[in-house]
Amino acid sequence: MLHTPVHPAIAPAPSTPDDVAAAIERVHATAPFVVAEDIRLQFARFDSARKAFGTHIDTDMATWARYRHSVATKPWPGPGKESLPAEIGAILAQSLDDNGALRPRRRGIDVAAFTWLFIDSDRGHSGQRLRTALDDLNIAYLMVESASSMFNGNPLKWHLIIPLAEPKELPSRNLPGIDAAATLHATADWWFAVSNHIASQMFLLGGLPANANDSTAGSFPRMAYVPHMPPDQRERRVSWKDGRLFQLDAFLTATGFSGGVEAPVVYIAAGKAGTATAGRDGGGDVNNAPHAALSNVNFDGGDDFTGPTPNETTGSLVYRALDYFGLVGPKEDDNSYRVLCPWRENHSVGGNHNPDQFDDSVVVYVRGSQAGEQGGFKCYHDGGGVDGQCNRAVASDVIRWARKNGCPLPDTAAWGGAEVVGVAAAVSPIPTEPDTANLHAKAPNDASTTLSSPTPTAGATSQENVVESSLGALAANTVTVPNPTKPRPLAFPGAPRTSSPPPTPRTSYVKALTDEEKIKVVLDDARLDAAREVAIQALSKHPKYYTIGGVIYDIVYDDKPDRSGSPRRPWLRKATYADLVVEFCAVSRWVKETFDRKGGVQEAPQRPDKQVVSSVLVAGRYPRMRELNGMTHTPVFRPDGTLLQQQGYDDSTGILYRADSRVPLISDSPGRDGLAKSLQTFRDLLSDFMKVFAEPELAFGVWLAMVFTRLLRYNYSGNQPMFVISAGDAGSGKGLLADIVALIADAEDAEVIRGYSGDDAETERLLGMALKRRAPVIVWDNIARGTVLASTAFEAFLTTPKFTTRQVGTSDSISKGYWDDALQVATGNGLQTGGDMSRRVLRIDINDTTGSPTSRVLRIPDLKGYCRLHRPELVRAALTLLSGFFAAKRTGWQVSLPHFASFDKWSIVREAIVWCGLPDPYLARGRAEDDADTANFRFAIEHLRSIIEDGGLRRHGEGVLVGDVVKLLVRDHASAAPKFGTAYGFFGEAGVTLGAQHGAAVSMGKFLTKYEGRVLPDGSTKWQLKLRRAKGGSVVTVGRV
Repeated sequence: MLHTPVHPAIAPAPSTPDDVAAAIERVHATAPFVVAEDIRLQFARFDSARKAFGTHIDTDMATWARYRHSVATKPWPGPGKESLPAEIGAILAQSLDDNGALRPRRRGIDVAAFTWLFIDSDRGHSGQRLRTALDDLNIAYLMVESASSMFNGNPLKWHLIIPLAEPKELPSRNLPGIDAAATLHATADWWFAVSNHIASQMFLLGGLPANANDSTAGSFPRMAYVPHMPPDQRERRVSWKDGRLFQLDAFLTATGFSGGVEAPVVYIAAGKAGTATAGRDGGGDVNNAPHAALSNVNFDGGDDFTGPTPNETTGSLVYRALDYFGLVGPKEDDNSYRVLCPWRENHSVGGNHNPDQFDDSVVVYVRGSQAGEQGGFKCYHDGGGVDGQCNRAVASDVIRWARKNGCPLPDTAAWGGAEVVGVAAAVSPIPTEPDTANLHAKAPNDASTTLSSPTPTAGATSQENVVESSLGALAANTVTVPNPTKPRPLAFPGAPRTSSPPPTPRTSYVKALTDEEKIKVVLDDARLDAAREVAIQALSKHPKYYTIGGVIYDIVYDDKPDRSGSPRRPWLRKATYADLVVEFCAVSRWVKETFDRKGGVQEAPQRPDKQVVSSVLVAGRYPRMRELNGMTHTPVFRPDGTLLQQQGYDDSTGILYRADSRVPLISDSPGRDGLAKSLQTFRDLLSDFMKVFAEPELAFGVWLAMVFTRLLRYNYSGNQPMFVISAGDAGSGKGLLADIVALIADAEDAEVIRGYSGDDAETERLLGMALKRRAPVIVWDNIARGTVLASTAFEAFLTTPKFTTRQVGTSDSISKGYWDDALQVATGNGLQTGGDMSRRVLRIDINDTTGSPTSRVLRIPDLKGYCRLHRPELVRAALTLLSGFFAAKRTGWQVSLPHFASFDKWSIVREAIVWCGLPDPYLARGRAEDDADTANFRFAIEHLRSIIEDGGLRRHGEGVLVGDVVKLLVRDHASAAPKFGTAYGFFGEAGVTLGAQHGAAVSMGKFLTKYEGRVLPDGSTKWQLKLRRAKGGSVVTVGRV
């Protein structure tokens, strides 16, 4: 028999990007913006594409994206791409594997519902414009560069995954009268057509050619490789964003898809089992539907598709569906069980009925009885009279409800078949899903952790365990830093108890102008000035053009690799004549006017005039165009203390915000619990350093001030100090502290400059080169011990609002501007500041007393990898703290801090740090005693104490022979596992001759003589170095005074 569906009205197919955007906006007008932590994803993951069985995953989007980020930095597991893990965005039926465990299979017959849309582009086209459009439309997505992109001669390739608002259920093929084989084939054809239709619409939205799509993405089901880093290549780029979930059915209808919004069902013709003669269930005419090759159906061989699973009944499927959710109760009789109704919230409470307790008013029949020979479902409660619920529900309604809520109902013998007939099989619970705890984000109110991360478990796949174990500390439990002995100042004064909700971002997609909306530019040889003014007015309506200092720039969106091989961010380019001629056509109509005999005006279309366009380029004054004061990829604070987190151009500040990837939305009035958790996030991040900071709380506040400085750079206008990170030994993590500031605040690596010599001319040249590259953070790395950090170039840069230098070999000037003022950081062992630099730097001192910094056991071994993986949480923590700070200021909180000459405006950062309950960073200014001599004395005391106490040398009173110290260091240095390696390095850098040659002991003695009798304060203890003559040489002693 034929089932005649009712078709929804089909809209015309879009023909422009704006048509697609309008359809998306129309369909999702009332859809809520959903944060990533609340987006639930269900899919199957396979250890490799060769594996027949996988793991069912149920996780949130934030956790899934972290996993994708983590593996994008890891090499291929094996020599071929087939070694990569793969994912299928579907709920798959489960079968018994070789070990007797129920696991999902990747066959077409196992697909119960699709949970995401998968689009594959492999023709070298950039996905930047498409990402931007999805950002502007607030659609949730993940885009990742393919595993083989830019490898072995391949062009740029990428995957786009769009989560669905709800699983797209496929029809059951085991209900009475359904031809299972024909339905499966028709469903595969239908999904192939749906996938290609969605891909064509997305490519149209992104301005991409239709042939950019890899049509195999619509295979049934399509496995998507999880991209890893190919051999000898860079990491894969991952971009993602939360937002509105995709409404598939409504979008198909709104964009003219003719294949119907439901998958087809083919019924068995009367007396002809297995013959496909029936129509679609809500899907349109089968004969007019697009067809895919049968190769798109992954049969996996050997199954019989002529009908439903042998001995399975409608009732046994309903039983298993309800049992999946724990709704099956005691046995009523041989053929039925008491169950809880899926819609019991609609039941009336009263009499003897409690909707949450089992009774005989809601029953499932596994076979026979009132529901017919195939069994079924019976609820005796009215439940509000809703069709398909309670007493108006039948078995198919329960199965539909179960699938929509994630139950992977299959059509395989492993789920029952003959076993269901037996009582033992019927009452046995379905085995639980494999342990996927490693893919679940920890609860947000869990006080024991602030940075949740995937952790290997026994239930995880081997590939997941390899990835996560390589991340080291990502699998470790959070370590709480002990409270310092001194009480901390009050944190977060004036903060409310609870947070206000974050704002909902508006859509910011800019549609193209119609011919009626375009500005008319009339060409008149006698009035070129008038044509130029109208042309400038027209250009002001173009979304990609801005002015900077009287020069026109445009934004270029291009994923082609930069000099490091990574896809480029949107970048600024001076407008050119050739480009303007084309782009003027998008916002203006150029005409020449003539008059006919009757005096009427006739318009003759013209191309943009060369002279007018050239004059626009050099006009230097553009009153209606948008002035660009900055471009950021991370939310920043405006001068009024409000947070810019809406993507696009901000009229109040002239800042363009374009996020590379997802940044969580921030409340403008965070609560105390959220603020405390945010601060703890950074304490946990730096827990390994808090143990070795000379002044832990002060150093922590100075480091946090570096992060705040980047996020507040548009809040104040003025100079900012330099930051100095000094340690006693190599390998202490000085450069790492600076690197992670750049990763958190700007999502890019710091610009590292090595070889600082102290020469002013060379310093200015290197500084100019870094400024030209617009580096957000510049690190003057590993300045040699004894080299003084003192430079007129530095002093001018730090105290002059408009620092300018010249590019080497040209007359072009390079300037430090308002919105590209780089954060300057210097690192070194025993780093000394001199001259006026001492009062213009803030210091962090690392005092590692272990004697071997590189052998420390770290909670987070790969700190940079950790920051890349958890950047959304880290950015959210920083923005939350600053948002709370400005909320407190708006309600009257204020603080009086000491004057910081040259950096008054920057002191807003100091206020924010103090508001967080940390010491004023001003206390970490470079001090007079921070010279090389004092630093060397401090480190000499520490190393000598370690050698005297742990070196096993013969004692001479309280001291040891200087010559024995030298011999120990030389012998230890030559050993396989040096114990005093850092001491050897320190004395060598300090100029002591170490070796077997004659004079080594004399050299050490001369060095120590400079400090003979000198006292080093160390908290409540003072240490003094003494030398005295004895038989066999000089004796050195380090004692308390």
